[in-house]
Amino acid sequence: MIIKRCLLLASLFIGIGYNNQAAAIGDHSIYFVRHAEKQKGKDPELTAAGQCRAQYYAQFFSKTKLDRLFASKYRRNQQTAAPVSAQQKLTALSFDPKNQQDFAKQLAALSGTSLVVAHNHLSEIIRALGGQYEGNIDHSEYRYIFMLDLRDGKLVQQRQLVGPYFSNSCKALP
Repeated sequence: MIIKRCLLLASLFIGIGYNNQAAAIGDHSIYFVRHAEKQKGKDPELTAAGQCRAQYYAQFFSKTKLDRLFASKYRRNQQTAAPVSAQQKLTALSFDPKNQQDFAKQLAALSGTSLVVAHNHLSEIIRALGGQYEGNIDHSEYRYIFMLDLRDGKLVQQRQLVGPYFSNSCKALP
């Protein structure tokens, strides 16, 4: 059991997804990512680097069985979720990004494993679920993967990973 936990921790720190069917602590493990890098304008599409990040998420979550995937209706969120959606054979469920408190209550009532592709206000959802994050995520930051484990709707563990930056050719940058 100790070896299994060490391998799990090692996989988290080097950015490899893991099968949290066996590793999940709570009744509901929730992953949060901010949409990937976007172009400018109203309801913009992803940049080339953003498309690389979306593919990175599909690879990252390939070893984690997701029960559901949430993404707001905005193009950048749908495009970020699309590779994970295809890889996991899940339809992205829509949520209202302006109503974080109600969405957090819905998440707290679920079980299994979920991925939420949100905006920089995802920190408000994390706080509503009992997690800690000061302020909002900077508009230029796209690398964080947040993980909350809930048991009976209450937070039991919070973790955070930092993914790579990407060039337009999908090369991970330091």
